[in-house]
Amino acid sequence: MEPGIDCSKHSTIEKTFLDGSAATLCSAAMALFALLIGFLGYTSLKSSEPWEWPDLYFVILPAIAAGGVLISVPFFATQEREDQAKSVRWARRIFTAGASLVVLIIFIWFIRDFSANHGQEVPNSGVYRVGENTYQVDTRETSGLGGRIGAMRMAVAEATKYCSALGGKQLKVIKETDDCGDFQGGIMNLTFSCE
Repeated sequence: MEPGIDCSKHSTIEKTFLDGSAATLCSAAMALFALLIGFLGYTSLKSSEPWEWPDLYFVILPAIAAGGVLISVPFFATQEREDQAKSVRWARRIFTAGASLVVLIIFIWFIRDFSANHGQEVPNSGVYRVGENTYQVDTRETSGLGGRIGAMRMAVAEATKYCSALGGKQLKVIKETDDCGDFQGGIMNLTFSCE
């Protein structure tokens, strides 16, 4: 301990924030709010599934809360106080709460989408007759399990199995059309004959 320094008096050091902290927080909050609105718009317009009651509690209400919290960040960050650091401190806390809600909403949506679309087997048409020794099979596969290529593999496997069951006949592909949708994955329509 150096002579002349009195350590018995505790001095408080005020935490200061960089210039521009308020502007940065406001910009980040509005960017995250725009991301939230874009995410909700994209998922509601592009989803093949309609909204359900759990979406109200796990997506819509938290989204309204996140939007309200993020919109209030500029108010708290620019509020006139004697201690400007206190305003920025509150704005940071509110921004963190809003950002956490946005991450939670996106995470919950992905879990619900995965469990709704990937946990179950996608129904296929089965083989059906469309003419004299002409058959068709329509298959679908989710994006996570192969999309169009997965649907094509399933269609060929189902057609080959059908022809084999008809006395060991061989598959002859007449026509194939494939397609893919935003949330449907791959779709394959295979027309074939058994020779």
